[in-house]
Amino acid sequence: MNVGKICLSVTEHRFEVATALPNAASRTNVCYPAFEILTGDQLTMLRFTQLNAGWNAEPNAPDLQVEQDDTSLVARFRPNPFLYPEFERVSWISIRFKNCERYRITSKNDHGWYNGQCRFSGLAPAWGEFYEISGDTRDDLDATPWIAMTGIGTRHYHFYFRDQALEVKAFDWSTRTVI
Repeated sequence: MNVGKICLSVTEHRFEVATALPNAASRTNVCYPAFEILTGDQLTMLRFTQLNAGWNAEPNAPDLQVEQDDTSLVARFRPNPFLYPEFERVSWISIRFKNCERYRITSKNDHGWYNGQCRFSGLAPAWGEFYEISGDTRDDLDATPWIAMTGIGTRHYHFYFRDQALEVKAFDWSTRTVI
């Protein structure tokens, strides 16, 4: 389970994310910056908060799978054991998006990202990460249709995988590992 809380430093805003490790009873805390991007006339601000502290998807073949479970969306994928050796014996990481209102899987891959074809190219801090994005996310700039669910969550989550991106509007999220 992941728990996020805001902690402010003197020089910048940071999010402190507590992440349970797959084979440890303790939790680790890592502070990631919350990136603020001003666009256009600077009335629209986008904030990208990186949520995957100490874990990530397998970079070559993450094998993303999604399934609806009542008002939750469960996304599962293979972990990255190359950067995170503690995940070598973990088969899957699951993210449960609670009270999910809608989701979509877009065809935006790493090539499109680096060629400026993604609406967040040049705005989001990095490709291949899991973010909560706040502000005007300009969902209309991607024609991929949304899949409606019965939840009422409105927080915007965005996870970039190798060959696609997962966008979710939900109330909250949590993770678990499957050995």
